[in-house]
Amino acid sequence: LAAAEHAEAGHASLVSALRAEAAELRGHLVDAGLLPGPDGTWKRSAADDLSELRRVHAELLAAHQALRSQSAEAAQLSDFATLEREELVAQMHEELLKAKAREAALREELQQRAHMDAATIDALRGQLADAEAGGRGGAPPPA
Repeated sequence: LAAAEHAEAGHASLVSALRAEAAELRGHLVDAGLLPGPDGTWKRSAADDLSELRRVHAELLAAHQALRSQSAEAAQLSDFATLEREELVAQMHEELLKAKAREAALREELQQRAHMDAATIDALRGQLADAEAGGRGGAPPPA
């Protein structure tokens, strides 16, 4: 009999603990708006849910718009960088063409000077030869 009373007391204690745990869980579900309260009213109404849904939707929309704006800004910066790079390449190409033109002009000038120097050297050699021939009784040096 004592064992049965002891088992019954243990069973009652277990049932009491389970009821307390169930009440706590029910309280959490009522607070979350998933079950009505003990008086039959819902802690959260459909209007509250709709309001929350609208708030979350507005936040998501704002985040989406910010992301689009940042994406557009990044695209503009990328386009700007590409344009600057293309302009720099064009300037460098133009400078290269100018440098090649200057090089060609300098080569031409040097060739002309070399021809002039060769002609002058030939003329001086001729005058020297004439002078040497004149000193040996050849033709008189040019005046």
